[in-house]
Amino acid sequence: MINLKKKNHKRKTEAFVDRFPIILLLQHNNLTVQEWFDFQSQLGQKKTALQFLTIKNSLLKGVLLNHSGSLYMDEKLHDKDKKKIIERLCQGPNVLIGCENSGELESIWRCLKTTTKCIFMSCFFEGKILNHLDVEILLKTHSTIYSTLLSHLDKKTELYHVLQTTLGLHPLLHLQRNLLGLLSLLKQSKA
Repeated sequence: MINLKKKNHKRKTEAFVDRFPIILLLQHNNLTVQEWFDFQSQLGQKKTALQFLTIKNSLLKGVLLNHSGSLYMDEKLHDKDKKKIIERLCQGPNVLIGCENSGELESIWRCLKTTTKCIFMSCFFEGKILNHLDVEILLKTHSTIYSTLLSHLDKKTELYHVLQTTLGLHPLLHLQRNLLGLLSLLKQSKA
């Protein structure tokens, strides 16, 4: 019976991860039932484009490791390093918030800034792992510009090679540090 329950939870979690192009991973600490209800109400869980999934760390780690091929991680990382990244993300009691479009992400982000009992751990955005700074940049820019830039860099296009020779060994690290300036230059060059 317990094994069947675990399999059902695993299938439910895998379906959740597969369904939503945007998933926020949060750690929630010491929430009372009323605070949890208020938090969900504030985010508007009634919307069909937004769903919550509370999950055990061990199950979440397993599902994310199985999906790590579809999540953006540096191809040069060894499997044990990928495992460390996933394990660091999944700490404490976790909840996943899945949304179907980036329009929902902004309201979720505003709500997260007002609560002290939910800690943002990561955002899985269209197959990529984003930290809090990436989410801020994404919300400040048009999402298609940011995702297009990342997809072009992922494809190892000529832009990637130009940046690699210009910026040295780790172009993505340099880009993340200076992405807002780069995006404004790209916008100016389009005008």
